Amino acid sequence: MKFSKRRRGKLTKSLLMIFQAKGLLMDTALKFESVGDTFSFFIHIFIKYRGVEKVVIEPKVITNNKITYENLKVHFDVEFIDGSLSDVMIKARDYIHKGHKLLTHPLMGSIKPNETPYKSVAISLKPEVSVDFNSVMLIENSIETSNKLIRNKAPRQWPQSVLEDFSIIDYDLIKNALI
Repeated sequence: MKFSKRRRGKLTKSLLMIFQAKGLLMDTALKFESVGDTFSFFIHIFIKYRGVEKVVIEPKVITNNKITYENLKVHFDVEFIDGSLSDVMIKARDYIHKGHKLLTHPLMGSIKPNETPYKSVAISLKPEVSVDFNSVMLIENSIETSNKLIRNKAPRQWPQSVLEDFSIIDYDLIKNALI
C-alpha cells in the first residue's frame, strides 16, 4: 500500500511520538534501537497501523526465574533453566552461536550479576542464516563481566523476601522490554 508524502509524514510523526514515550528511538526506515547505560536491544518492528503490515521479531525468553517463566509462558516461548545466572547467559550464547539475535541486553538493570541469582534474556525465536556479530560480542562481553564480578565478590545468601524482590525486578525488566 502506498501513502502520500503527507500521510507518511503524519504516520511517522505519530509513531515517533508513541515510541519516544516508551523510550525508543526511530529512524526513517522504522528500525527501532534503544541504547542506554544498562541495556540495549535491537528490534525491527513493522506495526499494523491503519492497514500497514509490519514484521515483529518474535522473542524467545531464557530465564532461571520461575515468576518470569510462569507469567510469560502464556505470551511467549519461554525456556526455563534450572541453574545459575551464568547458566542462563551460556544458554543464550549457545542460541546466538546458532544464528539467533539478542533482543535484550544480558546485563540490563542496575543489579549486578553478583547481587542477584535471577536472569532473563530475550533472543529471537527463529535463527537467521548467519550469526549476528553484535549479539555474539554483547553476550560474550556480558558473560565475561558477570564472571569477573562473581569472582571478585561472591553472591550473598539472601533471605527469601529479598530473593522474591530480585525475582520480581527481573520479571519486570524483561516484561517491560518485551511488552
